[in-house]
Amino acid sequence: MARWHRSSNAGCLGLQFMTDRSIGQYALRMPPSETRQAILSAAITLMGRGGAGALSAAALAAEVGISKATVFHHFRSIDEIPVAALDLLTGLLLTASNGSSSG
Repeated sequence: MARWHRSSNAGCLGLQFMTDRSIGQYALRMPPSETRQAILSAAITLMGRGGAGALSAAALAAEVGISKATVFHHFRSIDEIPVAALDLLTGLLLTASNGSSSG
């Protein structure tokens, strides 16, 4: 199943979205909301590794295990993805911040 995984080589926050690659073509069977989330998580990972220049439809598709067509099914253009990824990252940081300050 898809899940967040802490990893030292996963980018600036140490978060990486992982899929269970032992099940063939799992990513193709993810619900659309999970596929979109996986694309955004992969974008964060790719940009963390190599900056904005590392972000391409081919790289995203390879990271998630989907086709480039699936990337564009969820996003009209590649330019939408960094903005949506930043929104996701901001939400994750706020959630983590609120969780640590309430304890």
